[in-house]
Amino acid sequence: MQTDARQLSPEAQREKRRIALRMWEQGYVQKDIAEAVAVHARTIAEWIKQARSKGVEAAIEGGRRGRKTGDSRSLTPEQELMIQHLMVDKMPVSHAIIN
Repeated sequence: MQTDARQLSPEAQREKRRIALRMWEQGYVQKDIAEAVAVHARTIAEWIKQARSKGVEAAIEGGRRGRKTGDSRSLTPEQELMIQHLMVDKMPVSHAIIN
């Protein structure tokens, strides 16, 4: 049965990758590796792809998931700072934020 590896601690995730990549180096097929570490075979394929391109240690370490801080922001840093100053320096009523 597959588990949602995102719910595991980072160390447990690294251990799954370490075991999987060791099995791959020993010649096991992806399907058997996936069953052994309880992840999808496509996940194993991604780990192997990463190991081939960046090295086994980089694949074991994994990477940061999700958006990077600041991605998809609507305001520039200067605009954010201006709004922060407005919020701190004045009462919300004076900016018509609240009635």
